[in-house]
Order: sequence, then C-alpha cells, then structure tokens
Amino acid sequence: MADDRNEFIENGWRQFCIVRPGDHPALCKFAHVPVNAQDFLLIVTQTCDLVNNIEKEPYFEVACMRPLDRAPSSEYMHGKNSRRLEMTVPIHGADQNYFILPHERFFVPHEVLKNIRPYATISDEKTHDLLIKWITSRYNRAAFPDAFDRRWKKRRKQIEAIIKQFVRVQDIYIRLDPFCEIEEGEYKVAILLLMDAIHYDTATDYKQYNEFGKRLEDQLNDCDGIDAEVTLESNAGITIRELQQYKRWDYSHLSYADPDEHEFPGMPAGGS
Repeated sequence: MADDRNEFIENGWRQFCIVRPGDHPALCKFAHVPVNAQDFLLIVTQTCDLVNNIEKEPYFEVACMRPLDRAPSSEYMHGKNSRRLEMTVPIHGADQNYFILPHERFFVPHEVLKNIRPYATISDEKTHDLLIKWITSRYNRAAFPDAFDRRWKKRRKQIEAIIKQFVRVQDIYIRLDPFCEIEEGEYKVAILLLMDAIHYDTATDYKQYNEFGKRLEDQLNDCDGIDAEVTLESNAGITIRELQQYKRWDYSHLSYADPDEHEFPGMPAGGS
C-alpha cells in the first residue's frame, strides 16, 4: 500500500539506520542470537526495498552491531575479512567502535517498522561503501585452488605475522597462473597491495609498506612451487580494468583458514 511507503519515508527509514534494542524490543524477538542492551541493530536492507510496500517486501534484514572495548584491528578493518568487520562509526557526532559478524544477521517482518523511528543513521558514503563491500564479500570472494593453498600454508604463521601489520592496506589482490589445480610445476603469483592514496603518497608509509611487501614476497617464494611478486599500489593510481585481472584475497582465507583454532576477541557474553 502507498500509505506504508509514505510512512516509512516520513519516519526516516533507510539503509543503515540504527535501532537501539531497548527502544524497540519487538525487533529482538526475531534474532537467533542474544541481543544485549549496549548493542545496536543495523538495518542492512537496501533503501528502496526497505520503504517498499509490505506486500512486495514482507521482510527486512538486520545485523547485530556490537561494541568494541578497543580500537579496530587491522585484520578486520576495511572489509578485508569476510568473517568479521571492525569499524569506527560516527553516531550523533561521536566516534564509536563496533564489530559485526556475518552469522548474526536475521530477518524481521516488515510490519514491525510501522509507527516506529530509527535512533540514528550511518550517513557517510565511505562507511556505506565499506558495509556493502563486506556484506557482499561473503558471497563473491574467490575460491583458490587447493594445490595453491597447500603450498603457501607451509609458511602460514610467517605470512599471518606480516599481514597483521597491514594497517594501511585496504585490500590484497592476487593474480594466479594457472588458476587451476596442478600437482607439478609452479604457480606464478602476482600480488597487489592496495593502499589509500594519502598513505601511499606519504614517504614513510610507502617505505614501510614496500618493505612489508618484500617480506611477504620472500615468504611466498620460500614455498615450493610458488614464484611470487608483490607490488604496492595506490587506489588512485590503478584502473578498474587493471583490477579486473586480479581476484581479491580475502583475509578470512589468509588468517583463518582453520577457524576452530581461533577465538575472536571482543565477543560479548552469550554471543556466537
């Protein structure tokens, strides 16, 4: 009905609105994980669907956004790890640190939004792009050949130690030749470390991360059957066509290939 759409728009509903659980406990009833008073509920459904008629869009999607008691970790920033996102979010003029887990998303009947309003909205474009990138990476990240994974994992701990220092690296891209299973011969590996232009153009940052790249290159080349070259690049100096030659190397693939061996920091009591 048109009245539903008008009401949702007038009440300020749009993608990445924030709801406090205590304000609207009806939303929490549909969560399959505990929702605590200090958490936020983030509306992730796209705006056009969120304000559409209930008959056409009977449900909307929500993610639990839980507070961090520390600064975001480099491993989980910038949407680099599809298994966890950590970020600083400006809410009512104050920066606050939060994390989101992909399995803590759930659907709520659209009618629940009637006659209520959001607490706040994440309005900056950069954070919007980050959230969309992270959500979609759960589904579109590349799956690399097992034979390649077996080779580099022999230096896994050393490689993990290096990428943990990639605070200013937005993404790692990889071009693999051949992109198939091989038992003999070499994988030719071209790796691109993508930095924000402001840091790439800073001499000290460039020098430091170029050195990190060389260390990563050395570790990969110490693996049998891998011939690697690592390059540092600015996000302002590379074209979409160039990036299309690469696949994004998700940090969950790099750092948490065996997730049962690790515990995520910052989990609330009762969380999962």
